[in-house]
Amino acid sequence: MRKALEKYRVWYPPDMPSPECPIRGAARFFPELTEPSYDMHFPLEVGIVVRGELERYFEAEKRKAGPGQVWFCGVWEPHGCRVSQAPCEMVFLLVYPPMLAGVWFEEAPPFNWMAPFTAPPADRPQFPPARKARALALAQALKDALAGEGVRARLRLRVLLLELLIEAGEGWEPPAGGGTDSARSFARIGNALELVFRGGKFVTEEEAASACNTNPKTFARLFKRLMGIPFPRFALRYRLGNAARELVQTGAAIKAVAAHWGFSDLSHFYRCFKSHYACTPAEFRRERV
Repeated sequence: MRKALEKYRVWYPPDMPSPECPIRGAARFFPELTEPSYDMHFPLEVGIVVRGELERYFEAEKRKAGPGQVWFCGVWEPHGCRVSQAPCEMVFLLVYPPMLAGVWFEEAPPFNWMAPFTAPPADRPQFPPARKARALALAQALKDALAGEGVRARLRLRVLLLELLIEAGEGWEPPAGGGTDSARSFARIGNALELVFRGGKFVTEEEAASACNTNPKTFARLFKRLMGIPFPRFALRYRLGNAARELVQTGAAIKAVAAHWGFSDLSHFYRCFKSHYACTPAEFRRERV
């Protein structure tokens, strides 16, 4: 039974999205119940349950998703998932955030494509029961596009992603203060993102603000509005996420992995890791290798 459960822990596609391939996705089928699996990542995540039931975990929220229901995960948002009713089938996309934030249509300049991901989990849009059939039709279209190859298949994924966000958000208003200018404002925090992505070192909010040629208070407000989380939390989760992947992909000692990603205090690394992944670094490695 243990091996069977471990086999079904593989939720994500083998490659993460990138500027060159900004949307990745997969369809998954689980014939039996699973234990909770936790993760966080830079790409945004949106998915649709086709059959069965998922239990989704967020920092302060637990929700169940059945057929025709969607879920959204924001940038570096700790989240968990388990199959609570089997068999279970789903389809999901991982999206490179700058690509989505950069979508801009002249006929709808204030439209914020990032809003479903940056709103608090309890406030995110959802297909109402009366539109379940539409959600399932979109899920099938996504599965077909993911099975395709070449430029047309990749373009179709872009179109379907936007269609999904429009359909799920019909009649939904983002929480106040979310902002509507993500496409034009995202470039203003680009240097801060580059500073974080350049290496594993600890980056202060003051350093990030300086890189963006703005004062710390203005930078803090802008970053939180666009990304959905404060910059210090974003930078910490970036380092934790990469440390988690290094634990799985290499045989390096935990202390070396922690130091590589800017954690000079091993006990601090353990505390941060466990608070985000609900297990210790050693347990995380043991469960996934």
